[in-house]
Amino acid sequence: MSELIGITMGDPAGVGPEIAVRAVAEMSPADRARTRIYGNRATLDLAVAATGATIALDGPVEDLPIEGGPLPRGKLDPRAGDAAFRFIEKAVRDAQGRHDRLHRHRADQQGSPQPGRSSL
Repeated sequence: MSELIGITMGDPAGVGPEIAVRAVAEMSPADRARTRIYGNRATLDLAVAATGATIALDGPVEDLPIEGGPLPRGKLDPRAGDAAFRFIEKAVRDAQGRHDRLHRHRADQQGSPQPGRSSL
């Protein structure tokens, strides 16, 4: 299994979206191919336009909705905090799932002492 780089975009009303797209735009093509941004696609599209970053967000975005999004930049909004939490939560869950699948895969390759248990 390949390694995946996960980046959460942070507060959708802050500078996190711009930092995320700039970070991915500056990666090597190999790193970019294995990177996923967890955030809101519409907000990230605005960040690409604001930064002038040359990046296509066709594949690397785990698009999570924001109620009423994209939110106005620089304005305090409880929806922004909720969204930032959900981005982190989704990234952690995906990482845990990949971790579990990796361990099951390795156990299967090494001949699990309890047949079937590694593939639950």
